[in-house]
Amino acid sequence: MYIVLLSLVTFLFDGGVATVGRSYAPFVNPAGIAISPGLETSYLLGINGGEATHTIGLSMGGIGFGTVLKGAKRNFILSSGLLIKDWIYFGSGYRFGDIGGYNIGTIIRPHRFLSIGVVGDKIDDRYLVSSGIGVRPGTDRITLTIDGVLEQDKVPDYRFGARLEPVDGIFIEGYWDEDIWRAGISLSLGNIGFGGNIDGADNYNAGMVFSRERHPTFKKPATRFAELILKGSYPELERSGIFFEKVTAPFYKLLSRIEELSKEDACNGILLELKGARMRMSQWEELRDALVDFKAEGKKVYIYGTHYGFGSLYLASVADSVFLHPAGMVFIPGIQARMIYIKGTMEKLGIEAQIERIGRFKSASEPFEREDMSEEDSLQLMEYLRDIYYPTIETIAEARDISPDSLKRLINEGIFFTGESAREAGLIDAVWEKNRVDSLVFGEKRDRFRKEREVKRGWREDKEKEKIALIIAEGGIIEGRSSDGWIGSDDMVKTLEKVRDDKSIKAVVFRVNSGGGSAIASEMIGKALKDVAGEKPVVVSMGSVAASGGYYISAYGDKIYANNSTLTGSIGVIWAGFLFKGLYDKIGISWDIVKLGRHADILSDIREWDDYEREKIRGATEWFYDRFTSTVADGRDTTAEYIHSIGEGRIWSGVDAKEIGLVDEIGGMFAALKSAQEMADIEERDVVIYPKPERGFRFDPTFGISSSLSSIKSLLSSEYLYIMPYKIDVEVR
Repeated sequence: MYIVLLSLVTFLFDGGVATVGRSYAPFVNPAGIAISPGLETSYLLGINGGEATHTIGLSMGGIGFGTVLKGAKRNFILSSGLLIKDWIYFGSGYRFGDIGGYNIGTIIRPHRFLSIGVVGDKIDDRYLVSSGIGVRPGTDRITLTIDGVLEQDKVPDYRFGARLEPVDGIFIEGYWDEDIWRAGISLSLGNIGFGGNIDGADNYNAGMVFSRERHPTFKKPATRFAELILKGSYPELERSGIFFEKVTAPFYKLLSRIEELSKEDACNGILLELKGARMRMSQWEELRDALVDFKAEGKKVYIYGTHYGFGSLYLASVADSVFLHPAGMVFIPGIQARMIYIKGTMEKLGIEAQIERIGRFKSASEPFEREDMSEEDSLQLMEYLRDIYYPTIETIAEARDISPDSLKRLINEGIFFTGESAREAGLIDAVWEKNRVDSLVFGEKRDRFRKEREVKRGWREDKEKEKIALIIAEGGIIEGRSSDGWIGSDDMVKTLEKVRDDKSIKAVVFRVNSGGGSAIASEMIGKALKDVAGEKPVVVSMGSVAASGGYYISAYGDKIYANNSTLTGSIGVIWAGFLFKGLYDKIGISWDIVKLGRHADILSDIREWDDYEREKIRGATEWFYDRFTSTVADGRDTTAEYIHSIGEGRIWSGVDAKEIGLVDEIGGMFAALKSAQEMADIEERDVVIYPKPERGFRFDPTFGISSSLSSIKSLLSSEYLYIMPYKIDVEVR
């Protein structure tokens, strides 16, 4: 009877002790429920000797249920299965109805072409052991099986089987045991399958299976457009929720989603809707590059928005069609960089800055020393803006088939464009309501592409995918622990050491988005990255900014990528201190001091340095600057003298940084990942992101304020800083 039941459920999909899965598993081996788990139900009708047997199976996640109805007999089994290890499955079942008992089974798959299964069964007062071996001789499309049932004091029963899948979803199968042969054919249409077989005794089996997950099939799915909505900001690192705070998706996931869609045959394009997305120019660049690669696969891109600015218009220029809401507008007044200066405020409060800096372009301290930009800062910011502005104009103009001069004139004279004026100027293609765009793209049924989970044909990977570690370094650099928006040296060094020692990680992409911070913390992180680069390939991917300490921690990458607009360099150092004596006098606070050591109060906030102290601080600052230039020279295989000539605190765009040798290639995060994959000779990459976000409920009554204040305190306590200006606000909306 057991062998008969094995034969009954083998059509459509593998049904041996070692090969069964999903809704067939309760009848044969409950461990199979855990293999590619999902929602599936099946019905089989068997005609044996003129008597009908109805077999109904159900799997739902790790739970399975089955019933066999034959005449007046009603037999049921409730089963469960779970994954013990990547290739070891375990399951158990409980029988009730006209037959009682239980079973326990396992399936072990030590290789992609070998599967072994064993089941122990108690059926009423009978005990049986079933075992099976499945072999795939060099291909997933041929399966050979041997199953045997051993019962006490009885001769073992054996069954031999073979299945061939010449075309996706078409199965030809044959089975033979000591008494009879059986042959059949079955078809998979993806979420539904049907088939039947016949044996030498004129017995027949036929049935159907319905699956939420898609089985391999010869039937190609209907192609549809996918929809992506861009809104809010996209940080580099996934932020864990605090109390009721929403978890923010990282930029990597957005780029990954586009890459995944480019590989989906059933996705023939994307409708990208812009809903107030806030991105830096470098992110618009990387997103546009991702869409260029997407289109290279023969797919379409449509973009819809209620507002387009300089950055989003740059992105939209890649689209096959650009749509604007009737009440929307295009706003392209140009771009600007602005700095805030608080010297006047400090004077009114009685606060005075004491600064030593190396580098005539090192403007990080200017907000505390000046009321406007220095000539050097104005020069470098203007050069940086030019490297963003003019290439962006040329890209938009070429894509929209207008001349660069015409686009410059539109920016200088137009500023605001309503829908029709934007269309007439060639900036967009149509002024439509969203529902009309949806009808065009998705059809009248508004049917969007949604990726279906698939039931994998393969038993297991021949070998695990080789991993690339994507390490995110985003925020200011401080000593100690990391927190949201801050890179702590302790945590980052531990992460780098862990990745260095992990043999499964074959390469590293170090994603930097930082304007620097503590000199000591930067050196700790830079040294740790150098150690990683001594063990495996390290590719640095610079995001919006990798300046000062942000560049320092990048210098030992085997290869450095930056976007055109990446703010790069700022190789310099400052010592910053503040005198609060004037403020204390204003509010009636007085201090007195007793000291041993002439300069014990050199770091005091109530007196100025004397000439000797200033000379010493200047010397220490120069020493840190020499360490900075020497480190960069070592990492970039050049001389400290050359690094000094392009250093002195000067910022560069990514494209200029490539010209002067601070950067190797222009490209984003995914270009860096592909490069790391090639350097490590990895066929198929598996990206592991570090640091990993905290999971689960996290209550913080200060909503992150306390950790942020602690990080700021840590930064302010660092005398020597590899830091760029706190904020350069380049508006590219």
